Amino acid sequence: MLVDSTDRDGDDRDDVRISGLVLALYPCTPTLQAGAGLAVTDRTGFYGLMPAAGIRWNATDRLELDLFLPRPRIRYAPGGAWSVMLTAAPAGGSWNIGRGTADDPGRELHLEGIQAALGVAWKIRPGIDLTASAGGLFNRALKVDGTRQGAFRLRQELDDAPFAAVSLQIAAPGQHRPARGAAIP
Repeated sequence: MLVDSTDRDGDDRDDVRISGLVLALYPCTPTLQAGAGLAVTDRTGFYGLMPAAGIRWNATDRLELDLFLPRPRIRYAPGGAWSVMLTAAPAGGSWNIGRGTADDPGRELHLEGIQAALGVAWKIRPGIDLTASAGGLFNRALKVDGTRQGAFRLRQELDDAPFAAVSLQIAAPGQHRPARGAAIP
């Protein structure tokens, strides 16, 4: 998934976030799949891996529940190429500030939180969705530590904040969601 996360105060490489979810799915029933795999994220300041596991349930031909942690989603497709969804995911990042020398090893900043959003998706073609979402960042905290000892020197709770995102979601060939009304193989 590609996400534009610019603050509109100049553009740089941090404005685009790349993340992904790689899952092995096992069909339990025609409407239920269980899966496990890895989530690739840069939410911790580097591209890291997190375990991912959960279920995908096609409750009806229009309602799908992707209950995969760390990014659960409920998706409703009223018809055609459009769908609406409710999502949640970890949010934040880590940065090193300072000179990075022996005299000044710098500081680590860690921003943590949870994002929840309501969005719409347009299926451009099978396996490729363009999504737009808006929501809030909740339970946010800023932590600052010194890199020598690694102990946190400061923890500051932050207010909730709004956010908006546009993303392009690409599924591997054969892994996109089935057409409305089609059974999951």
